[in-house]
Amino acid sequence: MGRIDKYLFPEGYVKAYYINNIAERLRDELVPAKETIIVDKDLNADTHSLLDDIDSFEPYFYNQDHLGNNREVVDNLGRIIQVTNYYPYGSPFCDSLSSLNATLQPYKYNGKEFDRMHGLNTYDYGARQYSPALPSWDRIDPLAEEHYSVSPYAYCNNNPIRFIDPDGRQIVGVTKKDAQNFRDDVYKVLADDKYSGVRELITIKGNKFNKIDGDALTKVLDGVTLSIDERTYIDMVTNTINSKDVHKVEYVNISGDVSLEGGNAINDHFKNNNLPSPLTPDGTLKAATLSLLGGEGFNTPTKKGSHSVIISGVSGSNTERAVTSGHEVFGHGIPSARRESDVNNNTNAIRTDNLIRRILGLPQRDGSDHAGGFNGGIVDPQKLPRTQ
Repeated sequence: MGRIDKYLFPEGYVKAYYINNIAERLRDELVPAKETIIVDKDLNADTHSLLDDIDSFEPYFYNQDHLGNNREVVDNLGRIIQVTNYYPYGSPFCDSLSSLNATLQPYKYNGKEFDRMHGLNTYDYGARQYSPALPSWDRIDPLAEEHYSVSPYAYCNNNPIRFIDPDGRQIVGVTKKDAQNFRDDVYKVLADDKYSGVRELITIKGNKFNKIDGDALTKVLDGVTLSIDERTYIDMVTNTINSKDVHKVEYVNISGDVSLEGGNAINDHFKNNNLPSPLTPDGTLKAATLSLLGGEGFNTPTKKGSHSVIISGVSGSNTERAVTSGHEVFGHGIPSARRESDVNNNTNAIRTDNLIRRILGLPQRDGSDHAGGFNGGIVDPQKLPRTQ
């Protein structure tokens, strides 16, 4: 047993949650003065109670939105029997025009159970209980060390429209678009028909890239003639995807804002280097501000790897996007994750940039227009970059 969490009510009742050591709720109890009432799961079997009369069983179906919120419950005849709408942080609408049969079943926001007993009104996320009215968690984030700039009680980095929090611990991007964009950039470099087998191995699930099997890669490249540049790029892509380091990437327009996660990562990096914060008073990072520092892209080290921002719509810039994203994620990201010196970092970025340019048939860079430049120690800009 991992722990027992209890909530005390004025009437003398205690709501107790029994949690195992991997943050899964086994059961909960309402404990009055003289009697214990089991109101949920069987503690030993970890299963819901069986129906008293199996003949009365009727299946129900959920219609969910992009956040996993249960918006409608439909019976086996296709009739809508429950409707729930939500405020951004998860509180259900109370008016009768926006809701129908609100208490029929308790699984609502993000598909989590809404516990109304004695006015508790919290969602059970497994690792933590969440109060949408505050909005706040009831205890600190078990992964708080990964988000220094965010309160450990804050829900989804204070951005419930873009993020969800499946179990009260790890933050997951709702959209797959950033991962799809980066995959498309890699496909752009590997557009030749001879790379078709390699492209098929570069796949995503949600917002993450799937690991690339080494044997499968060897098989699809059997009999394919590759230049040193082509082999280096494929190795770099494969090693980075399979690495234990986490390289996050996002794509924003010059008129927009960097994600809260990206802004916090960059702000933390600035603080660690005694630089003034690039954030606005409301805590956002404007893409236009970041562009003044990095042009069409910016990379910063993070606790688990790196975070890259690719900026579109920059005036006077027309660099191929696949070059920019590779420059940031591979060129800067690999040495950033290893906390290498600025000289090594900037040199590797220019070498990666030129590697991709050679494959695409684009002009080479000498590095003089990059951070560091010649005076910063960028040497041999045409040499091969590191691949891991």
